[in-house]
Amino acid sequence: MPGEVRDLRLLVFDLVPALLLEPSSRHVVAGAHDTLAALFARYRLAAVGDAEESGHRLRERLRQAGIGDFFESVGTSADFGSLIGPAVIRRVASTVGVSVTRVAVVTGRPELAANLAADGVHVVLIDGTRPLREVPDRLTGRLTEG
Repeated sequence: MPGEVRDLRLLVFDLVPALLLEPSSRHVVAGAHDTLAALFARYRLAAVGDAEESGHRLRERLRQAGIGDFFESVGTSADFGSLIGPAVIRRVASTVGVSVTRVAVVTGRPELAANLAADGVHVVLIDGTRPLREVPDRLTGRLTEG
């Protein structure tokens, strides 16, 4: 959803492929640690993943990859009972005590981005032309999906 996000509080990362190369991987995308460190200094961070493992187990994998401590909350579809979508993002926001209007989701999945945007969730879509390392710059002043 194009538009300005006033007083952005929480970034929710859709883990695959935004941060992890594949669902069972401990390997992160290039620049993940530095980008998360920059974002962690300004925002609260959460991570979600479509996975059969629990958020607790996923957090351990993220810690082994050197990025787990950046996230206040880590959850998976096994925890939520459904795949990532608007309802899951609202639940994550509620869990950490943030209004969904102050949340942005970082994802590398165009279909998920479109689904979230259609429901009014702010989205930062990353891909080969809009990489993860650009997210901090894209969040300054104006947040757009493109």
